[in-house]
Amino acid sequence: MNVKVSSVSPATQREPGSVVERWRELYLQRVEAVSRLNDRRMLHRLQGFGTWPVILVDLILLLIIILILSFVLLFGAVGVIAVHDGAFTKGLTSSSMSAVLKSAADWLISPGGLAVGALITQLSIVAVLYWRLIAPRIMTWADIGYGPSLRDRPLRAFLYGLGVGVAAYAVGLIILTILQHFNVDINGQQNTLKSVKHSAIWVFIPFALTAAVTAPLAEEAFFRGYMLKAMSVRYGLPWGIGCSSVAFGALHLLGNVGYEAIALAAVGAVLGWGYSRTGNMITNVTAHMFNNVIGLILLYNM
Repeated sequence: MNVKVSSVSPATQREPGSVVERWRELYLQRVEAVSRLNDRRMLHRLQGFGTWPVILVDLILLLIIILILSFVLLFGAVGVIAVHDGAFTKGLTSSSMSAVLKSAADWLISPGGLAVGALITQLSIVAVLYWRLIAPRIMTWADIGYGPSLRDRPLRAFLYGLGVGVAAYAVGLIILTILQHFNVDINGQQNTLKSVKHSAIWVFIPFALTAAVTAPLAEEAFFRGYMLKAMSVRYGLPWGIGCSSVAFGALHLLGNVGYEAIALAAVGAVLGWGYSRTGNMITNVTAHMFNNVIGLILLYNM
């Protein structure tokens, strides 16, 4: 059984020599190789690569894992605080339990709690990528972008990333300004992260690392290295950028960003465009880091 060229949107066929066309060619070569081996199970997996049902399943799984780990974090925080305060040895009462829950809630919105919460999201992303793509051999980490492609004109990719980062920041700022003009509340993220402002440097640094380093690495792997690439191969670049950017913005709703998710989706679209131009993850990680570092500086000093 072979996957015919017609099973992939003809939109990519109008881009000879483009990054998307190279992705598509590699995908079809993989399908052909698996077909020759008559590996029906792997062929079935590859036939679902980038299709709507598979993408939706992956997004739902990501949400479920994040929610499960978040509940584990909450119960863990409650347990540790209860033991530390001696709530169990003194006997649980409604007032002592309320105090423990309040302390846990306060910790979760502290810089340390926010950093752990961010890591939960990022670990969930890695878990989904591994479980759904790496383990079943549909993609490798190199296919996602963390491999030989990093050596493809890295300086050009880095400089391109700085330009994309500036463009993404400008687009996000314009959209936030428009929303503010229509009296839309755009302070969701600022309110959620208010504990970070002027915090002690020793608690700010772990949070900053999760926001400026690990978040770009994980999020770019999922939304650009996987989702954008898979959907662009299947349906063409516009669909790939559009769907991956909407999902990127929606993910941040879990961080209570509110209407700022619209601006983040637009930022995701610019990042997707940048990745489609170079095919080098250095471009996206650089641009993403640039935006997050600027945001951290403003957040800390405002």
